[in-house]
Amino acid sequence: MTGSGESSGMLKPGEVIKPYVADKEVPSLVKKTFGLDVISFTKFNAYDDLNFHIKVKETSNNEYITSPSSDGYVFKIINSKDSKLTSLLEGQNNFMLHLNSKNYCCPLPLKSLSGKYLAEVELPSDPNANAVQKHAVKLLTFIPGQTLASVPLTPQLCSEAGAYLANMHHDLEGFQDEAISARRFIWMMSETPQVRAFVHAITNSENRDLVTSALNAWESQVLPVIGNLPKGIVHGDFNEQNILVKPSPDTRHEPHPTYTVLGCIDFGDVSSSCYVFDLSVLVMSLLTVDNNDAVAASCIAGYNATRPLSHLEWQVLYECVCGRLCTSLTIGAYSLSQDPGNTYLLTSARLGWGALRRLRDAGKTATLAAWGYHGEER
Repeated sequence: MTGSGESSGMLKPGEVIKPYVADKEVPSLVKKTFGLDVISFTKFNAYDDLNFHIKVKETSNNEYITSPSSDGYVFKIINSKDSKLTSLLEGQNNFMLHLNSKNYCCPLPLKSLSGKYLAEVELPSDPNANAVQKHAVKLLTFIPGQTLASVPLTPQLCSEAGAYLANMHHDLEGFQDEAISARRFIWMMSETPQVRAFVHAITNSENRDLVTSALNAWESQVLPVIGNLPKGIVHGDFNEQNILVKPSPDTRHEPHPTYTVLGCIDFGDVSSSCYVFDLSVLVMSLLTVDNNDAVAASCIAGYNATRPLSHLEWQVLYECVCGRLCTSLTIGAYSLSQDPGNTYLLTSARLGWGALRRLRDAGKTATLAAWGYHGEER
């Protein structure tokens, strides 16, 4: 790995950055880098990285992990592009440590055999490749829990998720990191126009036109005012798959318990961004679970009660949610063309296209009214 403060750059069409690892190699990689003996492991869904939940023996050859957890760990192999940016990966670790210091429930990085939070391995770029690429690896604590996507989506839970994100934005106001601030990549909402390079991967012409129209609206309404929107370092991917929930204490023994937000995971998209962009990621993700304005309204109300949105933030929220849908659907289609067996890439598409069409048909004014905006200004 090379220490660097430069940005990770944009994904280019045709570029393969996801690591390739045969399942049989996972235990030896963990042993080599973190000194733990793997008993079993399962692979998590992911776009560009490889993530494994590993269970390990009680013994350890790592002086920094003296009592291995029975809950196991997350072993993360970083994509080849981000692996070159050691400073960025260290910034992500510092982000998690900062949130933990503020009593947020999130994974914590653990030190490798070398005493550093990051280690390095060489892996082939594909099963038949002779050449190898260097990949950064890290080990994180595993937090038992369910994802928001796996439980009934109630108004209360949506409101809690919004409030949780608003509180996180508040508690991150003093956090600074040069490498994170310098980062630019395709999933950042400020880079939404770059999605045009991948629209060709959408095979349905009506869907291509839908995305193009929404991207045009984003560029005309959001791009000119980005400099006036409140911003800071944010999670970047606070969605239904990365929000952990737990049964409420008073209902946990009932057949159908209610749930409350426990914490969050996956800090690979941490970036310096506008707060309303981060909120838009959450709203978009909830609409891909339940394509209903009431879901969005509850989420926004929870956020707004903790950190009131400005008039300008309200005015771009509609385009931001549509723009994030465009990014998710377009990059999802492109990634699926590169990795046809990865059905996780279809997650957003199942309801995403319907959500984008519904938002277009309803229009901005009616949608914002349904989301709770009535012309208030902060």
